[in-house]
This record gives sequence, structure tokens and C-alpha cells, in this order.
Amino acid sequence: MNYKKSMERTRESKDEYLKKDPNSPLSAKVKKQFKSLNYYPIDEQYRFELDLIPDTSNEKIEMETNTERIALYTRIGYLKFTVDGISCKIAVYQSEDFPDYYFVPFRDKTSGKETYGTGRYLDLEKHNDKFILDFNRAYSPFCAYNTKFSCPLPPMENWLQIPINSGEKNFPHEIY
Repeated sequence: MNYKKSMERTRESKDEYLKKDPNSPLSAKVKKQFKSLNYYPIDEQYRFELDLIPDTSNEKIEMETNTERIALYTRIGYLKFTVDGISCKIAVYQSEDFPDYYFVPFRDKTSGKETYGTGRYLDLEKHNDKFILDFNRAYSPFCAYNTKFSCPLPPMENWLQIPINSGEKNFPHEIY
């Protein structure tokens, strides 16, 4: 299956999860009205296979959340990439509870406009020692769909000074 078809399938699966799964963050009322999420067009220029620049400090990062909870992560390194000729760097985090889970919370120039105001998330895959940074997979945290959820806020080091016109857009306001 080609990349575009695979991404389309991933998006359809998420819509189905949100509509039908008992663990969906959507309330019963919202599920009845929900049709699908809004996305930017799939664009492979926002997909990168990168080497991790390790952060050997093992610094524990206390991420604020949209609630009083503090989320604890370790910064394992950075990824450098270029979008529209602009060089960027973004930190990758790991949780002690899930050592094979690589987490990138970020904000960009679309945050609060076309995308969720506090930022979006990426879950990274590792393939042959390369990290797959794919902004087509950028998604809003559960707190974008339901204020009952506690979500980490992207640290300032992951506030990109460019727009990332890729991934999930704002949750449809008419059913918020």
C-alpha cells in the first residue's frame, strides 16, 4: 500500500475509534453528531527519517498540563529537519513507564488558528536506527475533544517558529 493510502486508512480508523469505541474521549452527545476530523492534505514533504542527536544529560522534564497534574518525561535528544528552507530542531521525550514510546509535543504557527491552541502531538516510530518524524500524523490531545482529560503542554523548546500545515486541524466547532 502506498504512503497516501496508508495515511488515509489511519485517518479513517481514528474517525471510527472516535465515533464508536467505548474508550473514545468524545461524549455520547458529541459522538452522535461527529462525522470526521479535519486534516491538512497528506504531504510527504512533512515526513522525515532522521538521526537522533542524543541528549546525554538524562534531564527530567516536568511538563505542565491543562490541569494541575505535572507529567514527567526524559528528553532523549533532538531531531533536526527543514521545512520550506527553514531549519528546525525539536526535542524527543520518553516516559519511564513506556521506554519504547517516543513523544514529541509541539506548537507551531498554526496553533490557536487552524490547529488546537495548546499544540499537537506526534508519536514517533523508530526504523533501522532512524526516527520517523511524520507531521501528517500530528494529532490533537484528548483534551481538545473533552476537557475531562489532562494533557501535557508542549515545552517552549518545541514551539516551532514556522507553520506546520500538516496533520490534524481543529476539532469541528459545531460539535464541540
